[in-house]
Amino acid sequence: MPVSKNVFKNMRLLFTIYLFFGVIILFCCHLIENTDWGENGINKVFDYIIRNEAKNSASSAGNTTSIGNDKISDRIIFIDIDDDTYKDWGNPLITPRDKIALIIENAYKGGAKIIIPDILFEYEDFYHPGADNKLKEVFKDMTNRGVVTKVIFPVRSDSHGNIRQNFFHELIDMNANFYTASADISAPSSDGTSRYWVPYESMKRGDENKLIWNMAFLAAILAEGKEPELRKLETTLQTGKLPEDYIFKLDDGRKIVLSLDIDGNIKSDIFANRIRFLLIPEKTLTGYPAGNLFENVYKANESANAPFKDKIVIIGNSSPDSGDTYRTPIGRMAGMYIIGNAENTILQGIQPPRLSAFWSALLEVAVLIIMAYLFSYLTHLSRSKQLRGFIVSLLFSVMLPILFGVLSYYIFLRCGVFLNFFFVSVTIGFLSNAVGAIDLIEQRMAKQPHYSKVDA
Repeated sequence: MPVSKNVFKNMRLLFTIYLFFGVIILFCCHLIENTDWGENGINKVFDYIIRNEAKNSASSAGNTTSIGNDKISDRIIFIDIDDDTYKDWGNPLITPRDKIALIIENAYKGGAKIIIPDILFEYEDFYHPGADNKLKEVFKDMTNRGVVTKVIFPVRSDSHGNIRQNFFHELIDMNANFYTASADISAPSSDGTSRYWVPYESMKRGDENKLIWNMAFLAAILAEGKEPELRKLETTLQTGKLPEDYIFKLDDGRKIVLSLDIDGNIKSDIFANRIRFLLIPEKTLTGYPAGNLFENVYKANESANAPFKDKIVIIGNSSPDSGDTYRTPIGRMAGMYIIGNAENTILQGIQPPRLSAFWSALLEVAVLIIMAYLFSYLTHLSRSKQLRGFIVSLLFSVMLPILFGVLSYYIFLRCGVFLNFFFVSVTIGFLSNAVGAIDLIEQRMAKQPHYSKVDA
């Protein structure tokens, strides 16, 4: 049955009303995008995608070297002080330095490219007399031999922003292949979930301010031979500001992106610095208790058998009793594995890019126009308020989340680009209130008395 011109006229009015309200609501949503509410909303959507990506990674993996997935590096292995080992060692408050000395010695003699001990060396090991000297001897031996293996030591700052002294700082200063770095992973206070790596921290050493790069980021830069470029960038940051996002170009089209804030400083971006959890240890992901690191994790007492040649070796403690496990979007995970996943994300060049403001706005406006037209059309097709409310509820609560969720999910998996439909979905949800307002207006207009010339 053809639609009358009067219906189209009313549809244009409804379309204008929906679009007007939609633009205002969408604008208000973006005003609070960088608040806790906005960030939490984006995180919930992103967490869902990250979890499903992790499930796909776990379900299709025999081990990380045979996955055939270019999103997973075969250059990372873990030496794990697991729960059984930790208990055998007597649940020590300080990880025995002689045990770490043996692991590091095995790693550098095995040809490891980079060693990352996820262990703080801030205090003397009073619990194991002589253990410190054994580790010192290993570091001295590496220096005297001119070993090319690089070691990255985690450091942190005190309440005044000063670097807390590493017990082996003198040996670190003597060897150009020894580095200090921050192991900080960003976790919002709202839910305490570790989601993104922090590019660097500014710490004080005496009267000097120093940039302390993130451990995973620094390891990727060293592994790719980009240290000279990093030093130039460090000088630039200490003397001025960057004009635009900085990109390290790697082989095979890979890249490492450092995003800037509005002041020209490198920031922890909730898109570019987000960790994609594709390396999954045991007992982390619900439904996949075995994880996917079958041939990439070695217990501490098995380090002599690990294939260290040209690998990035991460040493850490996964025992829940050690206090070094954290909440992530896919489950609780030891700090060493969070660092490993951050390392994999950076090294493989799979940082989720942020869609430019122009294209993001264009996409949202296009969706809003389509939905405003659809709302106005369905409103006219409805014959009762009950049916009208049902259609709007169905669109928002079922069809839209499924449609946008599926679209975002598959585009992210295929292209690595996250299309953020969160705010436009919220906007369309609020438009259901506009439908109620229009119902009320129509009811009031219908109750108004009508006069004709004859009545007059």
